[in-house]
Amino acid sequence: MRFTVENINQSLLKLYFHLFNNRLRNIRIKKILVQLLQNTIIYLRRIEHLRLPIYIYQGKDKQNQYILTIMLFGKGSSLQYITDRLFFEEPEITPLSNIFIWNIRNTLSHVPPDVDLIIIETDRFFSKFLLKKGFITIPEMLSTRLDISAPLDEICNKFTNSAKKDIQRIKKQGYTYEITTNPNKMNFFYEHIYKPYILHRLKKLLLPGMICYDELRAWFEIGKLMLIKDKDEYVAGGLFFIDSSNKATFWIFMGIALDTFKISNSVGSTLYYYAIIWSKKNGFKHVYFGGTPPFLTDGRFIYKRKWVDMLEKSKTNFEILGLKIYREKSIQNFIENNPFVYTDGTKLKAMFYLSDQPTIEKIQRIYKKYYISGLEKIDIIFNGHIDKDVKEFVDVKFNGKIIISNKFDL
Repeated sequence: MRFTVENINQSLLKLYFHLFNNRLRNIRIKKILVQLLQNTIIYLRRIEHLRLPIYIYQGKDKQNQYILTIMLFGKGSSLQYITDRLFFEEPEITPLSNIFIWNIRNTLSHVPPDVDLIIIETDRFFSKFLLKKGFITIPEMLSTRLDISAPLDEICNKFTNSAKKDIQRIKKQGYTYEITTNPNKMNFFYEHIYKPYILHRLKKLLLPGMICYDELRAWFEIGKLMLIKDKDEYVAGGLFFIDSSNKATFWIFMGIALDTFKISNSVGSTLYYYAIIWSKKNGFKHVYFGGTPPFLTDGRFIYKRKWVDMLEKSKTNFEILGLKIYREKSIQNFIENNPFVYTDGTKLKAMFYLSDQPTIEKIQRIYKKYYISGLEKIDIIFNGHIDKDVKEFVDVKFNGKIIISNKFDL
C-alpha cells in the first residue's frame, strides 16, 4: 500500500471511531480530538509540499491564439484548476524530475527558453522566498465570513441585488429547514445529496477529503446537520459546527440534490439564507461559509460574494500558487480574463489586467462588483497611457482602495 496523506487521514479517522467515538459522550473532548486529527492532516499536507515534481505543460491557450509552455512544480488539484483556465484543450504533459523546495533556486536559474509561465504549488511558509524571486503569490483557497451582529434587516439590506432576489424566491417557494443530529439522516444526506452533488460539480477538481465519509461523520459527531425541505422532500443540506468561543458557526460540506440543482439554483441560496437565520436566532456573531478559489470570475467566488462581507486567509489551507511571467504577451488572455486575489506575504490584494483604456465607469463597476472587506486594495494594470482625469478620479474617490498603474508592483 502506498502511503499518502489521504491514506493516513482515513486510517486516523477509522482509528478515532474505533477507539474513541462510541465511548465518548463529552462533546468538548470530541471536538478537541477531531481538531487534533485535522491539524495533523494539515501539517502532513504541508510537509508533502517540501518535495515537488516538475512538469512541462504545452498546448493551445484558451483563446486558441498561442502555443503555451508552462513549467509546473507540484501535483495538487489547484494546478489542474489553473491549467483548465490556461489551455484550450488537454495539454501535452512531460514529467521532468522531483526536487526539494530548498533546491528550487538552481532549477529556476536554468529555465528552458520557451517557457511562458512558471507555476509553483507549495506551502505558505515559502511565500517570502518566492516573492524575492519575482513570483506573484496566490492563496489556493480563501475563507469567507459574514458579520451578523447587526439587526437582520440591516444585514439583508447590504446583500447584492442577486441575493435579495434569491431571498424573495425562497420565501415564495416555501422552503423550510430542520436541524438534526440523527445519524440516519446524516447517512441519507451523504449518499443522496452531498456525494452526488460534489462529484457532479467538481469532478477532477476535487480537493482531498471532500468525499471522505469518515471525515464528514467526524464533523457531524461534533456539529449538526441542516436539511432543506421542499414540502416533504429533502433537497439540500449542510454540516456545521460551532467554534470554541460560541461566537461563530462554520458551514462545511454543503450539497444540493442533483434533480433540484439542475432545475433551480435558488435552493443553494436557501442554505445560505437559513444558515444566517438560524445563527442569528441562536445568538452568534459571525457565519463562515467555507473556502473559495482566489479567482474573482470563478462561479464559487461570485456566488459567495453575494452573501459574505469579508475575505480572510484560510486557517486550514496553507497552500499557495507562485506565478512568474516570462512572456507576458503569450498569457495576456489568461491574466486579463482571470483577475485574482494575491498576497504580499501578509495582506490580501486583488489584481485586474486591462487591455482597453480604463474608464471611470469601468473602474466603478470593478469596485462595486469585486471589492470586499479583507482586501487591502485592487490593483488595475493597463500597459498604456492612463487618462489624467481617470487617474485623479481614482486617487480621490477610492482613497487607496484602487490603484491604477502601468506596471504590477507588489
